[in-house]
Amino acid sequence: MVGIRPTPIRDVAPSAPAARGSKLLWFAFVVLGLPACADASSAPVPATFQEGIGPLAKERCDGCHERMPGGAMSVYRNARAHVTPGDPDASPYYTVPMGRGHPVSWGDSASVVRAWIEAGAPE
Repeated sequence: MVGIRPTPIRDVAPSAPAARGSKLLWFAFVVLGLPACADASSAPVPATFQEGIGPLAKERCDGCHERMPGGAMSVYRNARAHVTPGDPDASPYYTVPMGRGHPVSWGDSASVVRAWIEAGAPE
C-alpha cells in the first residue's frame, strides 16, 4: 500500500502522558471543584445570635423596640421569647406581619434569620 504509513509507537507515546495529565486535571476539577462551588452557593450558614442575628436586630429593630415592653430585639432572651426553634414559620420574630410604622424587617437578611431559627436559634 503506497502512501499509508502506520504511525510508529514512539511517535504516539510522548503525547500519551500529556493526555492522561489533562484527563486527571479535568477529573480533579469535576470531582473536587464542583462540590466546593456548590457549597458556596447553598443556603446561608446559620449565624449564632451574638455573631449575626443580634447585630441585625440592633440595626433594624431596636430603634423602636428597645423603648417598648419586651425590650430590645438584639438581646437574646428578648428575641428568644418570640422564636419557635426549628420552625421559622411559627416564630413571630421571623413572621409577624409588619403593620403600621414597620419597615420590612429582615430584608435581604431574611434567609440568614430563617436559617438561624431552623438551626434551633443558637445563642
